[in-house]
Amino acid sequence: MEVRKISNKGFSTIDLLVWSFVVGIILAFIGGAYIYLKKWGAKREILNEFVLISQGLNNYYSSVMHYPPSGWDWNANANYAYVPQNLILKGWDYICDQDNRRIAIVTPPIEDGKVRSMVYEALRTRCDDVQAADNGGLACVMYDKLCY
Repeated sequence: MEVRKISNKGFSTIDLLVWSFVVGIILAFIGGAYIYLKKWGAKREILNEFVLISQGLNNYYSSVMHYPPSGWDWNANANYAYVPQNLILKGWDYICDQDNRRIAIVTPPIEDGKVRSMVYEALRTRCDDVQAADNGGLACVMYDKLCY
């Protein structure tokens, strides 16, 4: 049986090409996973903030049996804040349409198209309607909500 001797010249060109290819594939997978996780994290942050605002509005409703007027003045003047002030400062908006008995929670602007579509799909299950907002965000519209 003949034993193959390893050349003392180092790696062959083929060896280097194969290893470069393998390293390139691994880096591509890591980069793709990083981008996806970053977008998923942005979506989760928006949805978590949405849940906090929804809970604040529902707490307000529970105490006075109607939803508040548009804007955030009702939140600042309450005995205690229903919605954390740091969320309001991020660009969230709240709109009360008294005539049509509907409210809308508007997200801050969402620049990334993929994040926007992920948030849109998630809000569709929580809202009666999801619309594009003037500020570049999304508006979660809920019907049959008494507000004034």
